[in-house]
Amino acid sequence: LFIKSGVQMRLPEHPEIVDVSDLDPKGNVVTDLDPIRMAATKGNCLWHADMAFSPRRGLYSIIRAVELPPSDTGGNTKYADSRTAYEDLPDDIKQDIEGLIANNSLAPNRKLASPEECWSIEPLNYPMARHRLVVPHEGSGRKNLYVTTYLHHFDGQTMEESKPLLDKLLAHVSQEKYVLDVQYEKNGDMVLWDNTAVLHRATSGDSYAGKHRGDMRRTTVKDSGKYAWGECEIGAMLQFGLAAKLRILYDLFRIWLWGWFSRKKI
Repeated sequence: LFIKSGVQMRLPEHPEIVDVSDLDPKGNVVTDLDPIRMAATKGNCLWHADMAFSPRRGLYSIIRAVELPPSDTGGNTKYADSRTAYEDLPDDIKQDIEGLIANNSLAPNRKLASPEECWSIEPLNYPMARHRLVVPHEGSGRKNLYVTTYLHHFDGQTMEESKPLLDKLLAHVSQEKYVLDVQYEKNGDMVLWDNTAVLHRATSGDSYAGKHRGDMRRTTVKDSGKYAWGECEIGAMLQFGLAAKLRILYDLFRIWLWGWFSRKKI
């Protein structure tokens, strides 16, 4: 979303690497004075599966800790076992959600994570990818609960109608009994995971956010399996026409303007 809108990125020579650090393009620590980057950082702290907002979803991701903040200041990554979470659902709920199709976009995640900065964003103005909520995991044959904070609504329902079920499922899958908290110990540590079997989220790192450098970099390979494209047309791309691009620029300008007025109040 941000790349397509022309926002300056820190690693433009490596478009395959996703910069999930707390550093701006000049290498400075990001603070609340940069609301666009902060919205992305906060969005990463919500439960998601990489590229669930894309017509062709992500499969494996690798994250590398290039530079860690001081120890005991936070910045861990949590993973939720969404297959076991599905298996533990009551049978009536399994029956109710079987066949539901989720409409996913990056916008709901950012708006949920940063309501003050992103209040003007209307997710329906952005392209959405459609994926089934319950998807068999090809490696094991077990069913996976593919529910993320990118989910805006289910087919045939409004956002308001979809929200109670979405909130209930996210609360279920994020219970501590399904969650593994991975703590990075030294620079160079790497973690590999399967986005079709687990959800993940960054921790807020309140002790170091805006104070210490934290350089994390991620790359993700696209799924090539039977369910890679979900309910999207094979070969489809997120279509950002002129109207959508102008809408993105407008929303980003509103976020930047909010940050500018916030600085004036300090």
